[in-house]
Amino acid sequence: WAPNYREAIDEFFQLAERENSREETGTLHTNAPFENALQTIVSGWRDTATVQELTTQWINTAPKLDQPKQQQLSNLLSAYDHGELPTSWIEPLVNWLEKAEPTTQLSIASQLSNLKLPVSSELNTKLLSLASASHDDVARLQFLAALPIGSAIANPQLEQSVLSALAADEEDQELGSNQTGLELQSDSAENSSPSAPLSNAGFNALQRVRLSPQSGRQLLATLPMQPPRLLSLVVDAISRVGDDALDAELLSQLSQLPAARTLAEEQLLNLYRTRSAALQQAAQATVTSLSRPPSDIQEKIDTVMSQLKPGDPIRGLQLFRSSKVSCSGCHRLGYVGGEIGPNLTHIGSSRTRPALLEAILFPSARLEQSFQPTKVLTHDGQVYNGLITRHMSPTQFMMQLSADKSIVLSTDDVARQEASQVSIMPSGLAELLTLDELSDL
Repeated sequence: WAPNYREAIDEFFQLAERENSREETGTLHTNAPFENALQTIVSGWRDTATVQELTTQWINTAPKLDQPKQQQLSNLLSAYDHGELPTSWIEPLVNWLEKAEPTTQLSIASQLSNLKLPVSSELNTKLLSLASASHDDVARLQFLAALPIGSAIANPQLEQSVLSALAADEEDQELGSNQTGLELQSDSAENSSPSAPLSNAGFNALQRVRLSPQSGRQLLATLPMQPPRLLSLVVDAISRVGDDALDAELLSQLSQLPAARTLAEEQLLNLYRTRSAALQQAAQATVTSLSRPPSDIQEKIDTVMSQLKPGDPIRGLQLFRSSKVSCSGCHRLGYVGGEIGPNLTHIGSSRTRPALLEAILFPSARLEQSFQPTKVLTHDGQVYNGLITRHMSPTQFMMQLSADKSIVLSTDDVARQEASQVSIMPSGLAELLTLDELSDL
């Protein structure tokens, strides 16, 4: 089959289109098995020139298709997740975006946000144009989130849209603190607020754009109010501005901020690795200050244990699911939560209270064997600490660096790889929680 896979895939695509176009009672029906099978085929052969050429042809014809078929074709782009956008796609994608309906434009932008786009191209210009022209706050941010990382948008109104979305999340945190235990039982409780789509789109846009120094200072002013789950994102965004004075102020504030202890030390060192010698030294000093553990961990545990109260499990559940500590982003409790860290549903039957306290306050003291992190040094000097969650191909793998941050690395880029003794669970929670909150948790 392999020598003829171009014809085979093309025939398969045409067959899928015929099946998808069959009408029953006047309604267009899609055929999910065909779509899923085509997605699998394209994903497996996506790096071959022939499949990329075929995809280019499909994108070229996209504006001539009806709306449901355009939607299916935009979904097919997800087969190239975490890959580099072929340059041959840029012109037809721009043409497609110009002629597509708004819903299809947003679908295309959503898929592009998972691809590596060239830093400068007419596609980026088109995405910025769509963002500027949009009257919908969420849509505007979704177009910005499709830009290459580090894109300067040079538009005060668009920058303000990003910052306003973060402010909406701060309001959600205040509302979330008033939820009852029963409300928190719902899987959707965390994302049920009306502004959740806006704040999520804002986070995604902030990961991509490069703010002006003025907007960077506005963002820096919010640093003390940022929850641990967003602190890493905000620090990245401020450093991306590229203003030495702003970065020096950022590092100075971080060294005094209790929540900054939840940052991974590799993040700060990587951010300033190619900056001025003064900033590199300041970053190293900040990391040293934040990562310094107490001289006697057991003594600290004993001291805190003697101060803990019985605690309230309902309030503890609220805290577990809150943005303040975001435990549920990594840990499952019953049917709710992530799977990046150990399942905690029955943890009380296998761990003592002091052991649980140690795991919360000093997560790197005892690492769970099945969640052993890995440290990777790349040839360009970057250091990453995280869990290898999956191998996407023989030459690519994904690392989970934190609850909401991952990276795809090529084996060709790896200079050294070894087991790490540093957990990806953030430390420093003792500084964020009161004794009452710690008792409840």
